[in-house]
Amino acid sequence: RYHQRDNVDVAGLVLQEIHQHARDGEYVRVKIDQSNNNGVADNLKRATPARCIRLGIVEVSGSDGSDDPQYQARRAEVYGSLNDWLETGAIPPEDTLVEELTAVRTSYTNELKLKLESKRELVARLGRSPDHADALALSTWEDQPDTCIAGELEWDSGLIAARGRR
Repeated sequence: RYHQRDNVDVAGLVLQEIHQHARDGEYVRVKIDQSNNNGVADNLKRATPARCIRLGIVEVSGSDGSDDPQYQARRAEVYGSLNDWLETGAIPPEDTLVEELTAVRTSYTNELKLKLESKRELVARLGRSPDHADALALSTWEDQPDTCIAGELEWDSGLIAARGRR
């Protein structure tokens, strides 16, 4: 849906969604897939919203190591959280989403850590990036506070103050 758009456009669309659904003063967490170092998070941090919203930006790189010893990399951890969520959650019968979720191949490392096939291999087989599956998986993943890369931004009348950035 947003694949052919530039970073500024995507950040603007994210802000539109936040403004449409968030109440003034509400804390909103946005998880950004940084696997392509796409700059959406940077554009969100520089934006000036029309009203007061507290925004937490979590930049996630699937190739980073996992904090959970059962996973080989962050991407496997994120998809593992989706697998756990699906035990009680439900997904819409959207063909694209179902195709992407069922296309992901898994294996185990010699240390018995769950490993997903590379995103490059998956894209080559699907003929596109699994954006729907990635977005759903990110929405179910809860990062630990000590692994959060970005801090919290408070926006009030155009003033942006960043806290907690490591």
